[in-house]
Amino acid sequence: MTQYIYCMTNNKPKIWLPKIDKTKRGVYHAIVDAMRHDIEAGVLKAGDQLPPQRELAWQLQVNLTTISRAYREAMRQHLIGGEVGRGTYILANSAEASLFELRDKGLAKGRTQTDFIDLSTNIPARNASDNRFNQTLRTITAANLTTLYEEYHAPMLLDQLKIAATKWLNWRKMPSKPENIVLAGGAQTALQAILIALCNAGDSILVEQYTFPGMKDFARQFGLKLIPINMDKQGILPNELTKIAKKNNAKYIILVPNHQNPTGAVMSAERQQQVAKTIVAQNLTLIEDDVYGGLSNMPPLSALLPDQAIYLTSLSKTVSFGLRVGFIHTKTEHLAALTHATNLTQWSLSPIMMQMAIDWIEDGTAFDKAAWQLSEISERRKIADNILPKNNISTRDKNSPHLWLNIPQSIDIQSECEKIGLNIAPVSIFLPQQRQKHQNHIRISLVAPATRQNLAIGLKRLAEILA
Repeated sequence: MTQYIYCMTNNKPKIWLPKIDKTKRGVYHAIVDAMRHDIEAGVLKAGDQLPPQRELAWQLQVNLTTISRAYREAMRQHLIGGEVGRGTYILANSAEASLFELRDKGLAKGRTQTDFIDLSTNIPARNASDNRFNQTLRTITAANLTTLYEEYHAPMLLDQLKIAATKWLNWRKMPSKPENIVLAGGAQTALQAILIALCNAGDSILVEQYTFPGMKDFARQFGLKLIPINMDKQGILPNELTKIAKKNNAKYIILVPNHQNPTGAVMSAERQQQVAKTIVAQNLTLIEDDVYGGLSNMPPLSALLPDQAIYLTSLSKTVSFGLRVGFIHTKTEHLAALTHATNLTQWSLSPIMMQMAIDWIEDGTAFDKAAWQLSEISERRKIADNILPKNNISTRDKNSPHLWLNIPQSIDIQSECEKIGLNIAPVSIFLPQQRQKHQNHIRISLVAPATRQNLAIGLKRLAEILA
């Protein structure tokens, strides 16, 4: 049966006609499958606006929960993105969607979770013997503080989390005070709030030569122009920053100085000093994403720029992926704009996750888990160094959870990996500009496979392609 879904293109109604088979996989899966199909076919294009969830539920005569599940799954696969106050938009005609599709394709071809190996997803390694997440959840729920966890955030909980955030930032050698902290439901939510609060459509944003896919998604949603700055194995080059900043009327630069995503680059103390001086000289404001900072021996770059930096971090890359709690630290000038964006920041926080973050930072669990991550990454890097050809590994720092690999131009690496059941992140999804010149690279995650054994299997398959 053909169902009608209405979307908006250039502010004009457009009827989308997916065929939804309600007998297979469930309606929400069918909606996502139809969405992906029509994106690939060019029926839906980047920027097309989908209808509100309630309207779509009414049009399809299905439960609102079904539509919500479909939208959440489509967001997970980077098919769509949401912006508060403006709606939900198609994103997935871009290359970033390929990062989330290979697993489904492989399993659909008959591969099992055992022989399909994901080397693309940047999530913390899982410690099978660590049950503290479940234990803490039981402790929190056993307290039976329903007024604290089933209503809007209590001021006491918000204040406690800001104090805990200050402790985490100070551990990172980022001087902070609770009154300069803005809370958010993770680093991506924090960055989204910052961009909405401070930027306008058409603004130029300086970024690294290769940038993380979420930044590209936000640029499309908000109409921002990303300007790449050339890098070496320590991150951006100061002289390149000077040259690019003088040519563009940019106010903000977004950097990941510690375990840069995707290259794994870490700025040395000398490079940090050089970049900080250049940012001051060019009158830029740094927006620093330090989500991997807990795995680095280097302090944040923002510590050198107390008057020209907005710092954001979270616990999801270093402590626990499910702990979606993010922190923004900034000077008073930007606090008002960010605090007013509560729909994007603190309202998206789960009170139970807030309490878990408070407990873990206060009792030391968060720091212990970060230390375990470092130890596990070190062991997995040894495996990679023993299996992969040395000249293919570009990432120097041994604490990086991901590696940037040089790939011969003659190899269609994504196609070859798909054939043997490997999911990797190709260079195309990290290019800030569509026609940007680049070498052949891939990013692989050392911590994506559940075990070291699975990692070794995946790396051996990859090494055979590179041989």
